[in-house]
Amino acid sequence: WNLGYEQDKIKYVIPASNHSYTPDFTVTKNVYIETKGLWVASDRKKALLIKDQHPDIRILYIFQRDQKLYKKSPTTYLDWAAKQGLDACVFSNTKHWSNYILRHI
Repeated sequence: WNLGYEQDKIKYVIPASNHSYTPDFTVTKNVYIETKGLWVASDRKKALLIKDQHPDIRILYIFQRDQKLYKKSPTTYLDWAAKQGLDACVFSNTKHWSNYILRHI
């Protein structure tokens, strides 16, 4: 008997799961606005998946305020969005989001 401990690896695949996303507001067929208070890690992951899988769709993320990703993070929502190439602003920046809407209607 050769009872070696953890000497073999068995590969497996976690099946893909299908999801859908419902943006808050529709500007045009491929342009949307999503408003966020908290923007948790699962929301950010979803934003990247949608961006990667639908490069023809534009989503403007409007945050209630530009807060840190988590309590001790040096990165804010706007910093993270910019680094990922996502369109984002805070709600008080009415010029940015109103111009965004006007450019796409």
